[in-house]
Amino acid sequence: MEAEMMWHKDGHSIDFILDKSNLIIAGIHCPSEDGKCRNRHGLCVFKLFVDVFGLDCNVGVTNAESNLEFAWAFMGDFDNPLESSQLWMIPVKDEIFYAWAQAQS
Repeated sequence: MEAEMMWHKDGHSIDFILDKSNLIIAGIHCPSEDGKCRNRHGLCVFKLFVDVFGLDCNVGVTNAESNLEFAWAFMGDFDNPLESSQLWMIPVKDEIFYAWAQAQS
């Protein structure tokens, strides 16, 4: 049986510092204390992945801004080590994602 990937557009965002051609992560914001992003320890898997892997989980494109909202999708078990799972994130403003999300509504 294939697992179905579900995109969550629930307010997760990242603050950036724009330093010439460098994009530096300045903060990661999780919108809830008990949302679908939390593992059994209460930790946000979105934040954990970005802390460990940075923007390597990003699959989208948009203009750089000081704060961007991201949708995210997770495959794996929230309570296993990160290396045994995968998280993808995409800026909500990515043109292709935005069009897809509108068609889903």
